[in-house]
Amino acid sequence: MIQLKLNTSSGFSRSGTDSLRRALYTLGYTKVYHGAVAGGPQPADCLSWIKLFAQRARSLSLSSTSPSSSASPSSPTSSSPTSSTDTSSSSSTAAQLDAILGDCDCLTDLPTALFAPELLSAYPDAHVILNRRRDVAAWAASWEATIEATALGWSTFVLSLFDAEMFWVVSSFRWAIGEVRYGPGGQGVGTGRRKMQVQEAYHAHFEATERVLGEQGREWLDWTVQDGWGPLCAWLGKEVPEGEAFPMGNAMEEWRVRQAEVVFKPKVMRAVRNLAGLCVGVVALLVAVWMARK
Repeated sequence: MIQLKLNTSSGFSRSGTDSLRRALYTLGYTKVYHGAVAGGPQPADCLSWIKLFAQRARSLSLSSTSPSSSASPSSPTSSSPTSSTDTSSSSSTAAQLDAILGDCDCLTDLPTALFAPELLSAYPDAHVILNRRRDVAAWAASWEATIEATALGWSTFVLSLFDAEMFWVVSSFRWAIGEVRYGPGGQGVGTGRRKMQVQEAYHAHFEATERVLGEQGREWLDWTVQDGWGPLCAWLGKEVPEGEAFPMGNAMEEWRVRQAEVVFKPKVMRAVRNLAGLCVGVVALLVAVWMARK
């Protein structure tokens, strides 16, 4: 199994993950897995992530209904996904993650951040950065105005029904949002999980990740974009790039342009074309039926 040089396991979208991605490339890393990879050049990954989300939800549902389960179902972080699965299941999850991520140097953004416990177990030698946004209220506003507004919009969902690639991308976004709001595996039937407010979900995620790191006796870098090159380079054993300003990428407007032009534009165009073809076909069929009855 490939050992990642870095695992940025707890950076949610809109918390500086794209700035970190650009910085890592500047420092010489050659393949950084970011959410835009699955949504853009590797859309087939979306189906793999959905399978992993569903597999974890099923596992948690079974453990929640088991008589031996003692965890409180209402708590979003009361049980770790890895603690309720047997060795075979854990090995299967690790193999599935490695099939997607095994050739990567670094991980950042969703959906990888949502598999922090599994990734920390699968890659015990990885460096860990908890990249967060200190102003959680500002993060929540940005998250809701971009990620949730795009993926949960009715028009996006309807169009996705007419293009397979768009359907899996949108579905993976919606799964990820559910994982954030309900906690890992919390969308499974019978878990009894309640939907968290977005700021509450943010804090719960970091608390759960820090708990796993503590249990494993691992160190990590607590970092935000405003910290810049210094702490990041010291943690990674890299020289600070001389004369290089720290990248500040993916501001809200830039994110919207990227989603529109790179992630969704070709998919939406195919969906509209397929929808138009369906409409023409239905009209032609109705005309044919009408004429046959004359």
